[in-house]
Amino acid sequence: MAFIKLFKKKLRYDYDKIFRDLIFRLQTLERQNDNLVDLLKGIISYVGSQSGSIFVVRADKQILALKSYVGDEPLIVSLSTDHEFVDYLKNNKSVLFKDEILNKNEYLMIRSPGIHFFTQTNSVIAIALKVQDEWVGMLTVGKGRRKDAFNEEDRRFLEIMGYWLAYHISNNLLYSRVKNQNIKLNEMTEVKNELMSNVTHELRTPLNGILGLTEIILDGSDGPLTQDQKIHLEMIKNSGESILSIVNNILSLIKVEAGKRELSVGKIVLKNLVDEVASLYEGVFKSKNNQFASILQNDQIIYGNEGQIRTVLMNLIGNAAKFTDAGQIEIRAQKSGEMLKVIVKDSGIGIPENAKPKIFDEFIQADASLTRAHGGAGLGLAVAKKIIEIHGGRIGVDS
Repeated sequence: MAFIKLFKKKLRYDYDKIFRDLIFRLQTLERQNDNLVDLLKGIISYVGSQSGSIFVVRADKQILALKSYVGDEPLIVSLSTDHEFVDYLKNNKSVLFKDEILNKNEYLMIRSPGIHFFTQTNSVIAIALKVQDEWVGMLTVGKGRRKDAFNEEDRRFLEIMGYWLAYHISNNLLYSRVKNQNIKLNEMTEVKNELMSNVTHELRTPLNGILGLTEIILDGSDGPLTQDQKIHLEMIKNSGESILSIVNNILSLIKVEAGKRELSVGKIVLKNLVDEVASLYEGVFKSKNNQFASILQNDQIIYGNEGQIRTVLMNLIGNAAKFTDAGQIEIRAQKSGEMLKVIVKDSGIGIPENAKPKIFDEFIQADASLTRAHGGAGLGLAVAKKIIEIHGGRIGVDS
């Protein structure tokens, strides 16, 4: 009969109900401190206490800092992780009662620091908060409202709550660190973009002046030129245009980064825009003996920012022209579900297999030696990729 009574005994803690309640309190990661207060209120209420606190290990792993408390305020706001009692709890036990420290000889060595800890934190129970072997923090529980003393069932409940709370705090800390890192990265990106924008603007003004004066001299406005002078001036012009192209690509990259949140979209007849861009490269096609074909229909419509899509086409067609000699370049489009797949194809030198994964990275070219042979800083495809992605599309390469 005693055996039957033992198993009929009702457990004090309804874990299903408790976890439903505590999970309901977790409304959003954004309100970490409020969440911890809500969770702490729930835990100490279920265990029958009137007060409690949560200490969290700081990033330097040296200090436990008070994060939240309910009821009696702890007399300290932080303590060292090397504190003798804290260190013992961290490495030997997950839950310790004040009564155990006072009355059991096995805790004689930590009795003095233990009493000091419980006095300073206004508590009677200490719970280590660990995720696997990572020390996350500490939960303390104050005196109970109940007439009976805390028991082994309470210990088991607080162990479970400690594991659960530790994972929640660990996730919140990770979320906060990632969020702070992203804020810092965004700030650094803004500083970088501002610096690059200022530098490129300062470069573009004198470059345009150099190119303009070179054109005037080549036209013979300042008098006749020898053949060698024309060749040298053409070299100056080509070099200046190459630098100007790099400067413009850097500015495009900055504008794309800055304009991610505000994208003005309109209806674009793809064939018209391609024909307009291709006309800019007629001289390049002719000088390199390339044939260009636009295999597009008038009813092939896309929606996007016309200026940015023009930049994409200029970079793709210009890139194809740069790396193709005495060959063919064509652009076609085909329906792919709700998307329009645009293909720019050339018979140029191709891309090595090991270079494909990084071909759209900033300041990258498939072969560094090609930078010297063909010019450019490897920004065109990076700009194109960013623009396509903020339009909700994808870009890839096959060679």
